Amino acid sequence: MSETTDSPRLLWTGFLRSCERFPTGGAIDVAGREVTYQQLADRAKRLAATLQASAMPGAVKLTAVFAYRSETAYAAVLGVLMAGHGYVPLNRTFPIDRTRLMLERSMCRSMIVDAGSEPQLEGLLRGMAIPLVIICPDRADVTELAVQERMSWLTPSNGTR
Repeated sequence: MSETTDSPRLLWTGFLRSCERFPTGGAIDVAGREVTYQQLADRAKRLAATLQASAMPGAVKLTAVFAYRSETAYAAVLGVLMAGHGYVPLNRTFPIDRTRLMLERSMCRSMIVDAGSEPQLEGLLRGMAIPLVIICPDRADVTELAVQERMSWLTPSNGTR
């Protein structure tokens, strides 16, 4: 904290201040596509609202982010923090067994998944006995994902709330 303010400086509040000052300015560049502060803020706010609306009572306030160098990855980290959660980064380039162990030990009850990580989702969740809220913001419809074998217990959400 600085001496001029009595509230803590949070990563996401600094981001929102930049969004107010430079809404059409480039916040990130992912694979040659520039995303403005406003676009990134809108995605992050939708994800935060979805996390808050789907929170499991009594659950640890941690959300896994299963995403890798994508617009969704950056929006997810901001959205998780805006929702008042901590985040656990899960990297699809790691061995799936190691990633599953990280997810299990973290006790996360929600996870945000980008399109590039979706192909590994079934393997990641294989053998998991606890329910998770899975948010797939890159999908318009998550019904197919939720009804796959061994995944029928998922709570489907695409983060559009």
